[in-house]
Amino acid sequence: MGWFGRKKNLETPEEMLARFHAESPNPSSVAPVEAASGGMLTVEDVFQITGRGTVATGRVQFARLSAGDRITINHAAGGSEQATVKAIETRGRRSAIAEPGTLVGVLFVERVTVAAGDAITF
Repeated sequence: MGWFGRKKNLETPEEMLARFHAESPNPSSVAPVEAASGGMLTVEDVFQITGRGTVATGRVQFARLSAGDRITINHAAGGSEQATVKAIETRGRRSAIAEPGTLVGVLFVERVTVAAGDAITF
């Protein structure tokens, strides 16, 4: 036993840092989400509304989202598809623009495949 009951065979900070770097994933192997013009919405939930279509909910980040904007849905499983925003709803009211930080529901013009965890860039 070492001083105050410490074991003598503990890793030094340098050894611990070296082990951390060896076990960490390579940053070049992680593909970043490319934003088309700076805005993003991470899909939290998806609803199918009869007679209206697919609604994706989430929080707008980095830029304004407007009805009529052309967006890209980046699927978590890989791949992407283009769509157009038909309408935006915030707190049960239709809105033409969603500011960054706003929780919204986004309705699409086209029939799209979207799931929780997908990233919508605009």
